[in-house]
Amino acid sequence: MRATLTNFSSWTATRQNSVDNAMLHWGVRGNIGDRDDVMFRGFPYGLFEGQYTHGDFGSWRTFLYDYSTGNADPLRIRTDKGSAAFANPSITVLDTPDGRRAVMVSLFIPSENSAPGEAGQLLYYRTY
Repeated sequence: MRATLTNFSSWTATRQNSVDNAMLHWGVRGNIGDRDDVMFRGFPYGLFEGQYTHGDFGSWRTFLYDYSTGNADPLRIRTDKGSAAFANPSITVLDTPDGRRAVMVSLFIPSENSAPGEAGQLLYYRTY
C-alpha cells in the first residue's frame, strides 16, 4: 500500500499491485511493509520489506524493487555474525565528507533470527 496524508486530517491508501506481485513471486506470504525510494544513476528503485511468514519477525527480508522493470530481487545482506532477518529499510544517496558519492542504507535487525549481539539498528554505506 502507498498512503497519503493530507493536511494531517485525511488519510488515503492505495494498493501497489506491481510491487505486491513482484514480492509474492519470491514467496512472501506475510506482510509487505516498510519501504523507501531512491533515484540511483537516473533510475528509480525502492527498498521493500517482505515477511515470508505472517507473525514471524525472524522471516523479514529486504528486497530491491526496480520501478523501471517492475521486478524485485531479494537482497543478500551479510553481517559479521550472520543475522538473517532485516526490516524497516531506508536508503539515500549522499555525498561523503570527502566529496565522494555513496549509498547509505539503514535496516532494523529484529531479535528473532539475529546473531548474538547484532539485534538493533544496522547502518552501512558504500561509495561509488
